[in-house]
Amino acid sequence: MICAMSSSTGAMLRDARHGAGLSQRQVADRAGLDQPQISDYERGRHEPTAATLRRLLAACGLRLDVTPARPAPHVAAARLSELLDLAASLPTRRRGRLEFPGLPQP
Repeated sequence: MICAMSSSTGAMLRDARHGAGLSQRQVADRAGLDQPQISDYERGRHEPTAATLRRLLAACGLRLDVTPARPAPHVAAARLSELLDLAASLPTRRRGRLEFPGLPQP
């Protein structure tokens, strides 16, 4: 089962539980939580931590896989440019002499 995180976490948890044919009590017992916590998560009253979400999905026979999104090319290019500018401003050592870019040399 693939669940998009664009939907609410509570709805995703409820769908996972229903898909597994489990009651809130059964999921709570398997995940080591209390049934009212499951209800609060499904109703959106509270958001589970990543570790709790992983346990809840495991209780439903699912696995939580997180794949980070790649930054847009223009964002990556801007970050690279910032990094290169920072690297260019670092001091260098040549033949026993420390040089600082942008400062007049003696």
